[in-house]
Amino acid sequence: MRLLLINEPVTESIKLLMHSPPIKRSLEEKVLIGLSVIGFIFIFPFAVYRIIQHSWAIAVVDLIISGTMLFCCVYVWRTRRVEKPSIILAVLALAGSLTSTGLLGASQIFWVYPAILMTYYLSSYKVAFVLCSSTTVILFFLISEELDRLTCITYFVTLLAASFFAFTFAMSVDNKQQLMKKMITQDPLTGINNRRALDEKLHETILNENRKPLGTCLLLFDLDHFKQVNDKFGHEVGDEVLSGLTHIVSQRLRATDQFFRFGGEEFAVIPSNTNLPSVLKLAENIREIVEQSQFPHNIKMTISIGVANCKSGDDERSLFNRADRALYFAKQNGRNKTAVADSKEKLTLVNQGIN
Repeated sequence: MRLLLINEPVTESIKLLMHSPPIKRSLEEKVLIGLSVIGFIFIFPFAVYRIIQHSWAIAVVDLIISGTMLFCCVYVWRTRRVEKPSIILAVLALAGSLTSTGLLGASQIFWVYPAILMTYYLSSYKVAFVLCSSTTVILFFLISEELDRLTCITYFVTLLAASFFAFTFAMSVDNKQQLMKKMITQDPLTGINNRRALDEKLHETILNENRKPLGTCLLLFDLDHFKQVNDKFGHEVGDEVLSGLTHIVSQRLRATDQFFRFGGEEFAVIPSNTNLPSVLKLAENIREIVEQSQFPHNIKMTISIGVANCKSGDDERSLFNRADRALYFAKQNGRNKTAVADSKEKLTLVNQGIN
């Protein structure tokens, strides 16, 4: 009997695959994958039919369109990125409808209407307006010699009307989405991002880190003995302290760093594109500045900070939990300190051997 020996790293990889949770895809990913699959299924048979009919030019166009859609589907499925595929599909839809009209005549013009709607759905309304307006003008010259003037003007006006109403609707939806996003992701007291925004940013950051490791770190901190401020001065003064703290910390962060309030006196920072030693220096700088600052009613405050860096296999919860354990460790060891949880789960105070 032969024994199949599997080394330990391979065994661990298999276990991770077997027990890893299913990927939760965003609505944008699902829509792009669905559009790409449906487009391929509907257009590829036309390409085959054109080849059988020896209509080589339009067959090549259909093959390019269906092939690009298949590529976008695979790209979104594997990378989970939607920005570039969205633009590609929008341009492809308009270019395909123009090419079909140019090769087969005005009977293909009706493909332009769904292409316009698709473009406004896939791209920003400003980009879509430029693309659709250009398409309409080009289309007018393509059909001007084939159709009489009145019919050409009718097509031109109806395409402009479709583009205008799609533009108005898309702009209205975009403005409402921006307002709603601000309402659900912004902390009303301090004006910075809230817990929902933190969860979303952590998810996005972990995905990017898994694709291209950049040394992502998470910094958590909260005010020491903040309850005493509320008990002694009232919640209104407590709110002033929280707003003052937000202002102080914001001045020490770069424009690309992300700042969040995820609890009463609990805050988080996700520094962009930096390493652990730099984040620890930033944490100590923030801690010292807060300690030296004067808050309303001559109140002196300190903060405790926990820092963790992203390691292989991390998700949002594991990274957050390590930073939270480091924060608790800093509080246990006297408060007004910074602690770090390294990739091996070791907890260390920054002023005790970490530079």
